[in-house]
Amino acid sequence: MKRPLPAAVTRAALPLLLLALAAGAGAAEAPGLIGELNVLPRAPAFSLGVNGAPHRLRVCWNWGCKSEGELLLDAGDGAELDRIFRHPSCRGGGPGLELQQIRLAIRYLERRAGEQLPVANDRGGNEADAGVEGRTDCIDNTSNTLNYLHFLDRLGYLRHWRPPASGYYESTCLLCPTPRHTAAVLVLADRPAVRFVVDTWLRDNGSLPLVAPEGPWRRLFIYRDNDRLNPWFGLEELQVYCDSGFFGPEKLVAAERAVAEAAAAR
Repeated sequence: MKRPLPAAVTRAALPLLLLALAAGAGAAEAPGLIGELNVLPRAPAFSLGVNGAPHRLRVCWNWGCKSEGELLLDAGDGAELDRIFRHPSCRGGGPGLELQQIRLAIRYLERRAGEQLPVANDRGGNEADAGVEGRTDCIDNTSNTLNYLHFLDRLGYLRHWRPPASGYYESTCLLCPTPRHTAAVLVLADRPAVRFVVDTWLRDNGSLPLVAPEGPWRRLFIYRDNDRLNPWFGLEELQVYCDSGFFGPEKLVAAERAVAEAAAAR
């Protein structure tokens, strides 16, 4: 028999439930409120530059990937990604550290896309930028994040994580801010049953994405900021942690433990 939810949890979830029901009821009149319900995230599309030519990555926007353009990355961008993933003192870290490096890399790529394309106008969620050129819904965000993850993997930056062939999850929980939501997926390279989502929809373009095990993400836990897997920090702080000789003192140790607990639960 299912146990009833605690009253405090029920009260906290009620506004989100009402929002989801209102959004679903008003979809015919205001489809922009919840983005494109009948469109799937797009497969990765990028090309690696050779002989000094730039890398080219497709980026899409305007809800449901109605518009698209190319993000061009040159040698300077490669150097920045090297700083994130290949800082000498950060070598040998675990999957928790690499998740934080992935978050930094996604933020960097989103900011570069915002310098070249209208996605700089994107705001977290869908309501704050409805009708604005460059807005992104969860379909756009999932498509772009998948592309970035496969790009980083192709360049050899990912050691502990891999973007799987079926690279996204869909949640249809009624307590979510929209009745349907998608996000990109990563799996542990040596334990592919351990799946994490990388969600860039909730925050403005160029922000640190949220990561969470697939189960808690479906139960809405990912919407809590600044938990063990989603600390606020920058590249310099990450490198200071690595230079100290251990992956802490607190934030990265907590991230490693969170990944280990998720793996143990599978």
